[in-house]
Amino acid sequence: MMLFPKQKLAQQHPDWILKTSDGRQYIEQHLWLNPENPEVQEYFVNLFTEVAQKYPKLYGIQVDDHWGIPIIFGNKTQAMTELTRRIVRAVKQTSPNLIISLSPNPYQFSVNKYSLDWTRWIEEKLFDELVIQIYRPDSQQVTESILTSGIKEASQYVKVAVGIYAGGDPQLKSLSEIDRQVNVVKKFDYGYSIFSWEYTSIFLRKAIYLFRQLLQCHIA
Repeated sequence: MMLFPKQKLAQQHPDWILKTSDGRQYIEQHLWLNPENPEVQEYFVNLFTEVAQKYPKLYGIQVDDHWGIPIIFGNKTQAMTELTRRIVRAVKQTSPNLIISLSPNPYQFSVNKYSLDWTRWIEEKLFDELVIQIYRPDSQQVTESILTSGIKEASQYVKVAVGIYAGGDPQLKSLSEIDRQVNVVKKFDYGYSIFSWEYTSIFLRKAIYLFRQLLQCHIA
């Protein structure tokens, strides 16, 4: 639901963009689309179904933790639920065998900060699988987060897995730490998925981090 400020969509449809009660639009350095706007709803339904139609060999579609709205814009849980229902139904009509996956943050954080009531979506069986992002720096925190994430309850309805973050900023996560976190997840008997937007090369990852630091200093 979020946009980069210079995206063409934001420039073409300023009336689609949410504002806070005091008139702000840029939250977390992004703009956010209004899920209560009928044109926004139609845009997303068309976007998802177009993907399903144009790529018949596609295995699945996943929405992540940004499929939500910062609570500062008001409580949008009902609007997001209704939009999600519409999209899922449209996609399943177009491609019944396409897997629709959800990768949110743990439940309380998701619903309280982003109006992302994914427990309800899972109970309604809108998604075929759930990959909860337990992006934590060490295995102990992974254990604690799994216990309160809502994954146990969700496992009664769909296949579940834990998302583990392999990157790190400023400290690059070691392979041994990643392995410890994977072993924690295995003890709970859940699947797991490893994610990192940084390059896997240690040299390149360090270079990216240093570039970020220099950029921040320049901006400051």
